Amino acid sequence: MIITRTPLRIRLAGGGTDFPDYLLGNCGSASTASHFACDLGKGMAPRTGRRFRVIALTDNVPLLTAWANDTEYANVFVEQLRKLVNPGDVVLGLTGSGNSENVLRALAVSRERGARTVALVGFDGGKVKAIAEVCLVVPTGRIEQAEDAHLILQHIPCTYLRGTMAGGGETGTGGHK
Repeated sequence: MIITRTPLRIRLAGGGTDFPDYLLGNCGSASTASHFACDLGKGMAPRTGRRFRVIALTDNVPLLTAWANDTEYANVFVEQLRKLVNPGDVVLGLTGSGNSENVLRALAVSRERGARTVALVGFDGGKVKAIAEVCLVVPTGRIEQAEDAHLILQHIPCTYLRGTMAGGGETGTGGHK
């Protein structure tokens, strides 16, 4: 049910297979963004032959630290997106609290530029739920539980896409041995 309410469904219906374009997050959410990018970028290809255009903005450590050092940490994602994001792109932000300033800024600029915005958050959704077009809230007051649920939620569309792209139903291992 969650999948039908996200830009993922819109992209598949329109023939596109490049969801999401950009992923970002802090702390444990940064690793989930990287994990999701890996699953989409590599995990689908062995079984389907189709590839996704996906970038985890968390993965270029020198660039992250340069923006943090030369401006402020709240700009580490937004400054990357200013050059990259285009109308119609999908930007997925992950934040346990829903209040990470760098995620808030990134999603706000993405919306201003016509991108679709999705967020995975914990607690009560925080400030992100007012910015993201689609906000999936894990209603828990424990950050560890929110991050665990985010990892499960990131695997749901991967499993769905793997089956859809393979011609229906197959959920397989995504090429993992």
